[in-house]
Amino acid sequence: MSASVLEDMKEKIKALSLTKTESAIADYVLDNFDSLAFLTVSDLAAHTNTSDASIIRFIRRLGFAGYMEYRQKLQDDFMDRQAQGLMPSQKLHSEKQGLDSDDLADALVQKTTENLFKTFNDTALDQVAFTDVCSLLANSTRIFVAGFRGSHCCSMYAAHRLGMMRERVTLLSNAGATAIEQLVDCKRGDLLLIFSFARYSRICRVLLEIASGAGVHTVLVTDKLSCPFANFAKNIFTAEVVSLGFANSYIAPLCLAEALLLGAEREIGAHAMPRLEVIDGYLEDADLY
Repeated sequence: MSASVLEDMKEKIKALSLTKTESAIADYVLDNFDSLAFLTVSDLAAHTNTSDASIIRFIRRLGFAGYMEYRQKLQDDFMDRQAQGLMPSQKLHSEKQGLDSDDLADALVQKTTENLFKTFNDTALDQVAFTDVCSLLANSTRIFVAGFRGSHCCSMYAAHRLGMMRERVTLLSNAGATAIEQLVDCKRGDLLLIFSFARYSRICRVLLEIASGAGVHTVLVTDKLSCPFANFAKNIFTAEVVSLGFANSYIAPLCLAEALLLGAEREIGAHAMPRLEVIDGYLEDADLY
């Protein structure tokens, strides 16, 4: 929460005569404002040992029409703060020590190994969810894959590999021009796979909202569970993207995508062979290898 939003809330709370219940809610709100954007009204009630009705009454006393307006305000603020995160030039400055290493290749290997370990260790990767998503990638009616700017390399790779194995795979590659139009007719039985890392693009939230609203299974690959639109995803996988330079490192998310694709390939099995043989024939005629 930015200083202005936080200070505004503090001033409003100071001006109120609070009951004991409202004081408990206010204390929690001011002490935990970084996590508030992702809590439902029931979550906040549970954390404060109060009721949904008490939370809603308190939020209205702060001047909001309801809890949804309040949470939207916090989510917008969170997105703004993420957008003000380190710019490439700032990241380059902050990571200069790594670039100044005498053995840059060794430093890169160490950082990449660390990223891979954090991505694939037992506590980070939910094996049940992983297996379920592999099956969905193989069997969903249609697959939509999205990732923009730096993360486009992940979405392009995933869509290409899936398109070799199965039909009805669409890469949503143009955020501003066609992504919404390509996705708007999605239906229950389809799947949306999105790659998005800080600094997060608002278009990814829009696409997740469209898909989840249509009953589509949504899968998000991101760097943090606190991603501002994580609540729209059915399955979330986190991948480390810390790098030595100014840009994110996409080696770990690409490896995670590779693992999901291998799982889908195992699920599809021999059913992929006729399609691959047809594709191989055309590629050979065109000398594309």
